This record gives sequence, C-alpha cells and structure tokens, in this order.
Amino acid sequence: MLCAHALVPWVIEEAYHGRSLGFLNRFISGSSTHPLQQYLEQWRQTAKSVTFVFATIGLIVASIASFRSLVQARRDRAFASEDSGRGWSRLRARCGDLLPVAVWFGLVVGLGEAWYIAGRAYYVHQVIGGFRWVSRNSIWMAPAADLALFLGLALVVVAASLLLTRRRAFQVGMFVLSLAAGLILLLLPGRLHWLAALILALGLAYQFLGYARRNPGALYGATRASLLPLMAVWVTAAIAVSVWERPHTDARTATQEVAADQPSVLLIILDTVRARSMGLYGHERRNTPTLERLASRGVVFDRAIATTSWTLPSHASMFTGRFNSELGTDQLTPLDDTYRTLAEELTARGFATGGFIANIFFCSDFFGLDRGFERYVDEKPGVPMLLGSAWVFRTGVPAVRKLRGNRHPLVRLRADWVNREFLDWLSEIGDRPFFAFLNYFDGHGPFLPPKPYDRLYWPEEQPRYWLGPSAEVLSSDEVEQLNAAYDGSIAYLDAQLAALLEELEQAGRLQNTIVIVTSDHGESLTEHGKLGHGESVYMTEIRVPLLVLLPEGAYAGTRIGDPVSLRNVAATVMDLVGAGKGSPFPGYSLAPHWNGGAGNGGGMAGRSGDYVLSELVGRKSLVMDDYHYWRDRQGNEELYDLSNDPEELHDLTETGNEELRLRMGAALDQALEAAGSTD
Repeated sequence: MLCAHALVPWVIEEAYHGRSLGFLNRFISGSSTHPLQQYLEQWRQTAKSVTFVFATIGLIVASIASFRSLVQARRDRAFASEDSGRGWSRLRARCGDLLPVAVWFGLVVGLGEAWYIAGRAYYVHQVIGGFRWVSRNSIWMAPAADLALFLGLALVVVAASLLLTRRRAFQVGMFVLSLAAGLILLLLPGRLHWLAALILALGLAYQFLGYARRNPGALYGATRASLLPLMAVWVTAAIAVSVWERPHTDARTATQEVAADQPSVLLIILDTVRARSMGLYGHERRNTPTLERLASRGVVFDRAIATTSWTLPSHASMFTGRFNSELGTDQLTPLDDTYRTLAEELTARGFATGGFIANIFFCSDFFGLDRGFERYVDEKPGVPMLLGSAWVFRTGVPAVRKLRGNRHPLVRLRADWVNREFLDWLSEIGDRPFFAFLNYFDGHGPFLPPKPYDRLYWPEEQPRYWLGPSAEVLSSDEVEQLNAAYDGSIAYLDAQLAALLEELEQAGRLQNTIVIVTSDHGESLTEHGKLGHGESVYMTEIRVPLLVLLPEGAYAGTRIGDPVSLRNVAATVMDLVGAGKGSPFPGYSLAPHWNGGAGNGGGMAGRSGDYVLSELVGRKSLVMDDYHYWRDRQGNEELYDLSNDPEELHDLTETGNEELRLRMGAALDQALEAAGSTD
C-alpha cells in the first residue's frame, strides 16, 4: 500500500508528460515476447526481494527482542521481590526506582514546554505579524520548574506507596507521572477544555501504565539511558542564555567624549499614574509629599499630555520624539529601528546609559525599548519568575490565590528592586555622566502595594485592588476601595522616589543631575464608564504628571499651565545637556516654558499653535488653549472646557457651540496632517 501511494503520483506524472513507455522500460531488462509479461515478472522479482529484506529485518528484530526479554525477566524478578529492608532502606529503594523516572518526565515536559513557548513566539512574530512576549530565561527555567514539580509528585507517591510492593509502587508512580505530563502538554496550547484534556490524559496514562506493567525493566532502563542527553540539552540551554547578551545598540562605542561636568539625566516613568490622583495636583489625599517638596525645588507642568493611553507607544514616543502614527507602534507592535532613540544618541555622546524596568511585559527588550542602552535590566531571576515560566505554576498558583481572595500576579517587580538595580549600576560606572531610565510599575493594576500602604486609605479591611471586567459591575463602595488602593500605590511610589533621591544626594550625584518624573499614561477608574487604560483619550488616561528638577535648583517653584506633550521629552533632554541645534529629535524643548527662551537650542519652533495631539486606535485628541476635543473614525466627537470642567462632565458639542467645535475640528485636522496621521 505504501509503495502504491509512493509510486502512483510518479506514474501519473510520467504519463502526463508522455513518458510512460520509458518508465516501464526501465523495469524491463533483456528481451521478451510481451512487454506486459516482462513488466509483471519484474514486479514479481521485486516483491521477492522486498519479502526477503523484510524477513531478514524481522529475524533480527526477533533476536533482539528475545535477548531483551531475557534481560527484562531478570529485572522483573527484581521488581517482583519484596524489599528485604525496613524503614530508611525501603524508602531509599523506592526513591531509587522512581526519582530518575520523575527527572526524565520533568525534563521532557519542561523542554517540550520551552520549545512550544519559543516556537509560538516565533510563529506569532514572523508568520502572522503579531508579537508575543516571552522571557528568554524560560528556555531553561521551564524545565527547572517542571523538574521540581515531577520530583515533588514522585516523592508524594513514594511516601504514599510504602504499603505496596516495589513493582506496584513503581507502576503507580508511572501512572501519576504520565498523567501529569499528558495533562500539562494537552492544556499548554490552550485549545482544549480542561475536562476533555483530563479524559485524554487519563487514556494516555492508562496505555502507558499497561506498557509499564508488561515491561517495567525495559521502561526503567530506557528512561535512565536517556537522562544524560536530556540533561545535556537543558544545561546547554541554560549556559547559552546566561552568556548570551542581546546587543542593545548598533553603536556600543561612544563617538564623542562627554565632559566630566556634564549634567546627568534621570528619567523616571511612574507607569499608569494619572495626575488627577496625586496630591501634587490637588488630590484630597496628600499621597505625594515627596513630589510636592520637589515641586518647590523644580518645575511642574500642570497639563502634561501623553501621546496615547497605552504603555508601549507612549514610551516609544518619548524615546524618539515621534507621534505614534509615525512610529507604527501600537499595543503589541515593537519599536523598530527606523528612528534613532534618546539612549542611542546619548550613548554616542559618551554618556553611560542604563534602563531598569519593572514593567517586564511592554517595556522589555523584546519590544525594542532597550535600543541604545549599554545596560538594560528587565527581569529579576528568582523563584517567582522560575515558577512563572512553567504553565502549571503560571496558571495554578494565581488560581489558588484567587480562591483565597488574593489576585496579585505571580511575578511583580517593585520600585525598591528598580532602585537597587539602578544604584548598583551607578556604583559601577564611577563618575561618568549618565542617562538612566527607570520604570516603576506599582501604579499599575492590581493596586496592591506593600504594607502599610495597602491599607493606608482604607484601614478597616483590604480594599478592592483589582479591576473588574467592566465599570458597570462595580458598586460605589467598590469604586471607593479601588481609588483607595490606587492612591496607596502612588503613596508607595512617592516614598520609593524619596528613598532613591536621598541615596543619590548622599552619593553626591543629585546636585548635577536633571531629574524628570512623569508617566506614560493615566488610568480610568469608572469615569466615563471606562476601566483601565488604552480605553479612551479622556484626561483620566492621557493627563499625566511632569516634574523637572534642574541642577542647582534652577527655576525652583515654577508651575506651568500651558498644555505640553510628552513627545517633547527627547528634545528637552537634548537641549538640557547642551546639544542645541544638534538634536536629531523633532518637537521642541520644554525649557522655554520656564526660561522664556533663554539658552534654548530649538526655540519654540514646531509648537504649531500650542496644540497637543494624542492618538489611540480609532480616536484622535487635541488639547489647545483650555479646550479638549476628540473625534473617532465613526465621526463621533466630544468637546470640553478644561478650565471650568476639568472632569469632562459636560460635552460642549451638545450645547450648540458650533463655531468652537468647527475651530477645534479644523485644528485637529491640521495637527494630524502635520503628524502624518492617516488613521
């Protein structure tokens, strides 16, 4: 049958090209009275040859099987005999039987999981054009976590099976381990219902158990024989990941030498922190005492606007000075190398550059934000990350936590860890001027800061700290708790910022460092029926803090009410470090807002009527003067007077102010044309 399947297409192709006779003649040797007889005879001889070959192979296989059966019989007798010892010796014998098999299962499942994770990420990125974040450490951490899981299962089985015979205990262990392996590998792709996967895994485990009963010795020997190659693959992967360093820039060597008295730059992003919920901007809960003190020593912008309400494109805009429509970067599309980044430019100018990231997903090096940094730390190897690399822990631990009322993620990097990583790096670079980017993630949901900040504003009980599926399902009490948890998270960030600046001051590095504190976007906490971010372009999601602390306390206590865009962060940094007109970034420096234009390399050019443009998929926003106007691709539009209605409760498009609506709409069209936006 297999020969027919293999040959028939060939025959058809030969016939199609008119070569059938030649094809038949190649099977015919000598002379014959009839070609068909010669053809059939040739096939008869071929069949005899094939039969002889298969008979020979069968004889060899039977001989090998007979020899192995003799060896297996001896092993079976060993398994069938009872343990002669008691206590520790008996437990040791059981462990000696089952633990190597558990190691084998752990490595097979773990390496299979690592291969699946890497393969799926490659497929999503290269084939269908999307992006799926994975940690490269998963290549070795997934096998390590699964190895621990299967060893734990084996020890449980050993402890529970001391009343059984040695052979039966081995079979029970094989059933449990094969069931766990089958269930994990079936559920890993996420295509099967858990009940269907369980039924299939039980069937596979039962079949495997039947083989284990018939061939315990052979199975035991095979697993032990393959352990060394599996461990070699795992160790090789671990070594490869540990020694491999992804290049963060195409030009690691500085092309210029930076002056020793050059001011350093510290850019701190309070991920997902909105201005509205900060004491710095008048919030009733004075949760930002550090920032309020810094405001008396620096410059505060009251209407700083992010270019979007989503993490990745907002960071990309700050790093390149480009609007999102220019970058093509959205929720999942990485920043490509079309435009130069701030880190690349400062590295080339001789600065030491480092990024220290708590948002391990959308700020990781997989999304291109690492480009240009000499050091970029976006992972914290440890037990949580180790467990998070394996599917069973990544899904099981949060599920168990949720049953106990704990919705905190398995892996969470705190601001204090970011501070330590940054300060350790700072001690390594000596007195070199630096550009450092710090991303604090504690303002991102779920809002569960460490004690005592977790109950700072809701002391009676643990407040609700996780977002719901929609704003409508939350009661007014739950909304109040959510705000309390969010405000407590901001208070924790403020405290960590104070600790960081104190360390810098004690080290003598703060005096000549430009500190910029801002956020990538805000957060909706049921306002306008929205929950989370990336949902709208209302002020709750795009108005962010912006504080600039200049060396020697220059322009201390200045507050600026003009609307400004975070797109201009790159141009501002280049101006403050003395790049002047040599800055490669579009936009304009924010320095003229506090110094009246003195020493400004780019002047106020490019402000385009003081408008601030923000973009989200399908929605475009414009802040100009005291008004905020937005429009979506369906033509829906809203207009608000921010000076008299900062919470955006009264839509002016419903009041008949047609002249203002048309003027703002025309200004938005002009801004979009200047930005090259076509969406």
